[in-house]
Amino acid sequence: MLAALAVGACGPKSAPDAGRRTTTNNQTVPNNSVQTARPTVPRGNGARVVVDVSESHQGFARGRALALEGLHGQVIEASLASLGLNVPFERCSLDEQLRCQQALTIQQLRDPNTYRGRAAALDVALRRPPRAARADQQQADPLDPFRVTVLVTDGAQSSATPFNASANGDVACTGGADPSCIAALLRQRIDEGYGVWVLRLRLPFNGKFFSERRIDREMFARTSAHVAEVNRNERSWSGVTLAARRPNFTGDSGSYELTGARPLLVFVLSRDVESGRLLVNEMLRRVNTERIGAGTQSDVASSEWAPFEGYDARLTAAQRLDSGGAADEVRVDRARAQSGSLTVPVTCSLRGRARVRVQGSVVQGAMAPPAFADVRFEWRRESAAARGVSLAPSVIRAAPGPFEGVFDVDCTGLPAGRFRYTWNVWGQWQLSEQAAQREWWMVESSPNSFEMPERVFGLADMARNVAGAGVARAGALTRVTFELTRE
Repeated sequence: MLAALAVGACGPKSAPDAGRRTTTNNQTVPNNSVQTARPTVPRGNGARVVVDVSESHQGFARGRALALEGLHGQVIEASLASLGLNVPFERCSLDEQLRCQQALTIQQLRDPNTYRGRAAALDVALRRPPRAARADQQQADPLDPFRVTVLVTDGAQSSATPFNASANGDVACTGGADPSCIAALLRQRIDEGYGVWVLRLRLPFNGKFFSERRIDREMFARTSAHVAEVNRNERSWSGVTLAARRPNFTGDSGSYELTGARPLLVFVLSRDVESGRLLVNEMLRRVNTERIGAGTQSDVASSEWAPFEGYDARLTAAQRLDSGGAADEVRVDRARAQSGSLTVPVTCSLRGRARVRVQGSVVQGAMAPPAFADVRFEWRRESAAARGVSLAPSVIRAAPGPFEGVFDVDCTGLPAGRFRYTWNVWGQWQLSEQAAQREWWMVESSPNSFEMPERVFGLADMARNVAGAGVARAGALTRVTFELTRE
């Protein structure tokens, strides 16, 4: 049920550390970009394409073989070549094992007889091998040697076990490559610094659809009713007529004949975010140019699940707002910007009190945040402080642009001496459940493996879990420190 592609070339890009870093005295050090940590890894080279040859792909080859050939040749291979990511190059097959000894040709990929596997062990293409006792016994990682890895699947394996959002790969994959397993392995790769992108392609289909569970007449009646409803009212499927017939009620495969179209998911993984995005964009361009889709109103959709871009923030200036009387007893000297932070020297007498405005700006990264990311910024005092400097209520919009904080400097109750007061500009990202409900990977998910053949079983749980892991982060973008001297 899977085709996978891996590409290698230059080494990984560096990126700021995630969230909050601490020094030996537990002070927060701003990193000026709320990002995920990206570990240093060896350089990779070349490209590997792993093609799922399980039986569920026969219908794509029979639906319109040129579409499947076009996906592998004019889209995947051509995109790799145009970006210079195809030297060296190998193509492997995947069923219950990964087989790279004998390369598959483009001609074989359009032949229905190529696809005879019982199942596709997606976990084999994603899982990091356990550490061996000796270096000469260590199995190669399926992803690390390559710059980009692409997995194309018609869906995870069916499972009667409820989705497990917190299990690691060792636990989640004991029952096979179901949505819990794939989500756990993708989360692990995100933790290791991989970016994850997903494309959905609707391709012509004419063959067996496998529910991977025993079905009965009542269940297939539900399938027939749903297919009829899609044909009548689902606008995004206009242009294609679905038909389900000849169900198998005696075997555990739960198969039936399906004509029309089905979705393929293309997962792209890369530690080199720039290369991953370039490859995804080039593949999207070629899919539309080659017109290999089924002809529905929405043949192609895509989404980035990790790492997204953080925000850069800079504090640039500070000035006294008030004048006359007690305000003239407060002197604000030129602020010093260093390592993404702003230091504001303030000198005052026992009678001094004035407001000080600190100004800055937020700049987004290379891409706008995804619609399903809930991003919030706020001022946070780094540590509890005594009287002297306090912050008036201030709002920082989670969007590019200027912002400010107004601080009350009150020296009237301070003893003579020197004091430090620090505030961070804090950013927090999390998955917005409300916004996620509108994403294609939520709308096009099926709660079971038999009823909705035009959707993907368990996609919503898997996507919410993986994208949530990709979105989640928190940290200080920048900070301001008042160095106050009470004379």
